[in-house]
Amino acid sequence: DLLDVIATERERKRKKMERSENQEEDNQEEDNQETLVQFAAEMQLLKRMQKSLGDRIKALVNSKSFSKNDLIQLSERQNELQLQYESMVRRLQGSDEQKTREEL
Repeated sequence: DLLDVIATERERKRKKMERSENQEEDNQEEDNQETLVQFAAEMQLLKRMQKSLGDRIKALVNSKSFSKNDLIQLSERQNELQLQYESMVRRLQGSDEQKTREEL
């Protein structure tokens, strides 16, 4: 009888641990999805900002009455958008690397 009780208890603990591991995996998947959704939203915003900047550059060039300072300002804005994009990509890659380390 004692062996049956021990086996039953061991089985109960094993099932509890499996449920716990499954919940952790589900939580990690939800975190991954949230990260990707946030990244996609930021990319959409960045894309809109880039398009707006492109439209401003076209309008400025077509007006043929622009100054050097106007071009410098738009160029600086373009550099800022580029840096933002690179930062987002690094953050996403860092997130992937951290998940890989956690899995190991």
